[in-house]
Amino acid sequence: MLKRILSLFILVFAGLMLFAVTVAILFPAGSIGDFIIDNAKNEYGVKIKYRKLERVFPFGIEATGVEVTGQARGIDLFIDRLSIKYKPARLFTGKIGFAISADLLEGQVDASVRLGVSKVESDLLFSAIRPELLPVARRVALSVPISFSGSIDVIQPYKGCAEGTFIIDSDSGGSGHFSALGFGLDFGNTIEAGGRVELNRCRVVVENMWLEGENIVARLKGDVTLGGRPDRSRLDLLAEVNEKRVVKGNRLLLSFLNSYKVTDGYYGIKIGGTAARPIIRRNR
Repeated sequence: MLKRILSLFILVFAGLMLFAVTVAILFPAGSIGDFIIDNAKNEYGVKIKYRKLERVFPFGIEATGVEVTGQARGIDLFIDRLSIKYKPARLFTGKIGFAISADLLEGQVDASVRLGVSKVESDLLFSAIRPELLPVARRVALSVPISFSGSIDVIQPYKGCAEGTFIIDSDSGGSGHFSALGFGLDFGNTIEAGGRVELNRCRVVVENMWLEGENIVARLKGDVTLGGRPDRSRLDLLAEVNEKRVVKGNRLLLSFLNSYKVTDGYYGIKIGGTAARPIIRRNR
């Protein structure tokens, strides 16, 4: 019996390997690219264009100059280089594996994705990412004077909610303003940021997200209970702003937070309700 099972496993593995080699050899990179583009457009309403696409040894493709356009006007994301490689050795663990790497936003992303019988597992590392280079950030004139590195580990069952961890840290202390739409805050010199978010039992738990400089410290914590639709997710968050040093240039924007002032220099903001209809009030 054991020999029959082992023989069947070997046959299945050999068949999958043969299929992978056949696809890699017979199908031109352009045909694979066209399949991905058509599927992304039809299934998700996302348009993808690339400058160059080619196969890489042994079972992979690499694209350069990739433009991803969503519902908004203009390019939502530009990826300088994107590489996807099939990992046949993962079949020995009963999973289909891919390694993904990309150069974007002047940083680097490396990911491993494993498709199993009941779930998808993914591990992602990113370094030196500059969010202000996102097109959506440029449209609102977002200025973020630091870059970020971190990791994302997620297990997504085919049925049920995902579980995982998201960790982020600033690479080095920057200085200057964080601003958007012409409004900004001067955090002072040596700005640092970081955070940790957990996905657990259909909840997004923000353990701590923080941004700290000489002049101001901002923090966010709490959790979001995921609903059947994103706009029905329930919010239970606390945002805090602590003015460590009075700076004249910060007076205008902080004046909008006067309704949430708890003590001099400290603002506490409770965010409840749903994502579609948030309820914002002063923390007591």
